[in-house]
Amino acid sequence: MKKIKNNKGIALVSLTIAVIILIVLTSMLVYNARNGVKLRALKMMQNDIDLLSDEISSYYVKYGDIPAEIEYLGPINFEKQPNDDDKYYVIDLSAFEDITLNYGLDYNNITSSADTVNLTDVYIVNKQSMHVYYAKGIEMDGIMYYTNDEDEKVKLIGDRTGLKVGDYVDYVPDENTTGYTTDKLTEEITGSNKNTSTITQDQQYAKDGTGMTWQILRIYADGSIDLMGSPTSQTIWLSGANGYNNGVTIINDICEELYSNEKLKAKARNINYEDIIYWLTDMGEEVRDTYLYYTGGPNYGHTQTYTENRSYPNLYAQEIGAKIDSGVDGLLPGIDQETGNDKGLSISQEGKAEGYSKANKTLTVTNTFWKLDLNETNVGKIYSMLCREEEYWIASRYVRCEKEYVFFGIWCVEEEKLNSRSLFYSNSVKNNLDDSVRPIIRLKPDVQIENCTGENSVDNMHKIMQY
Repeated sequence: MKKIKNNKGIALVSLTIAVIILIVLTSMLVYNARNGVKLRALKMMQNDIDLLSDEISSYYVKYGDIPAEIEYLGPINFEKQPNDDDKYYVIDLSAFEDITLNYGLDYNNITSSADTVNLTDVYIVNKQSMHVYYAKGIEMDGIMYYTNDEDEKVKLIGDRTGLKVGDYVDYVPDENTTGYTTDKLTEEITGSNKNTSTITQDQQYAKDGTGMTWQILRIYADGSIDLMGSPTSQTIWLSGANGYNNGVTIINDICEELYSNEKLKAKARNINYEDIIYWLTDMGEEVRDTYLYYTGGPNYGHTQTYTENRSYPNLYAQEIGAKIDSGVDGLLPGIDQETGNDKGLSISQEGKAEGYSKANKTLTVTNTFWKLDLNETNVGKIYSMLCREEEYWIASRYVRCEKEYVFFGIWCVEEEKLNSRSLFYSNSVKNNLDDSVRPIIRLKPDVQIENCTGENSVDNMHKIMQY
């Protein structure tokens, strides 16, 4: 008689195994789903930090500063990078155009440092290292992440041993055969009708053995380096209200178009006022704070009110220190404890405007002009780099108060002095003036530089290894 097999036990075992497999698969799917959400969150934060790091670098290249003034006093739960000092600041997102972030909504509720104690959904920056952090952090597998690990590789100090301010580096910009064309230099833009030729790129000494050379202007704690080119062989004319309104933007644009290097991510701009005053000695600061253009006139940072000769370039209405149709006195921030008009464009911020206007009753302006001999006593060791036979524009505006008139102009260097080019007077008179431009580029910390052997010179430069 054939025995009938009992399959019930086997079926039960198979069912149990199937259930266990389903549970495991379901757990894996749930874990992976949760993990995927966290991974996306982490990636979104890292994308934000990449974007902000690029924006901050571009801003610094243009203005020589980082847009972050409110100190962050909330919890610091992340590990500080080796280059960080002890202070972190809320990134001023309003300084950047058309950016969209995944996190950082608490920025909209922060008006002072006191607000940061309990608001952590915000991006902060260390000004010394320029390292960006997300204060709240993102959790992943039990680990909190506050920054972009890939970004850390760039922010670590580069090996700058043996490099010093004044040394020559073999920087060569991307080749530009088009030049800065005259359609960008019309009288409506520059105020002058004398820009009749395309401005072309100068030859580079490192490439051709003649032409423009590049020297180290500043070495930062994070290994970034500012290189300053020699003044260009061609000049740009500026005149009147539009020369004042658009001059800083035009000068920087010329440098960017002709002297940047895409591979090195080096975006050129013109030397500005901040590049020079960074090097001021105590004696140089004393010269600035006590300088008088005429006896009884306002010192640097003080205001003067005019009831006659009240015309002003339209961009000036957007600047710090402008008090049009107001007789209220004020001072620039940092001069003393008095509160002045501290909102608006700084003297080196780019802007565009057309024409000029006339104040109805009073024109109150803040005097930002002073004159400085560029010698070792006033600016230390960089004086020889700044003092050249060629005159050149400084991409920063100034306002000079005289007894009866206001002079609006663009800074320059001439005859070994930080000096002025007055383009527009408050009685509507204008000047037509020209100077060279002088480009600056910023090498990032990860740009490798091989030191020269022997004494550094134009014929024995340090070499950039990443072209």
